[in-house]
Amino acid sequence: MKIRAIALNTFKEATRNKIYYLLIFFGIFFVLSSKLVTLLTIGDKVKILKDLGLASINFFSVLIAIFTGIDLVYKEIERKTIYNIFFVYAFIFRKT
Repeated sequence: MKIRAIALNTFKEATRNKIYYLLIFFGIFFVLSSKLVTLLTIGDKVKILKDLGLASINFFSVLIAIFTGIDLVYKEIERKTIYNIFFVYAFIFRKT
């Protein structure tokens, strides 16, 4: 239940940032443009279509994950809630 709440909150915060819409747009554009690239190839068109589509999905998914991580850490530092986590870990590791 807690994981669902955290995931929902992360999704809501991520949808407020406009750069994600741009990344999703370019991701969809690259997936759809891979169909045009297959028209220019001589070899196996289905394999090239799959490779380009999956590569663009992978690339833009990694970019979205990186931007989400950076944005969330920045917001946690700005709100100073991340310091609580650091103090808890420092307390635990000091005890051992």
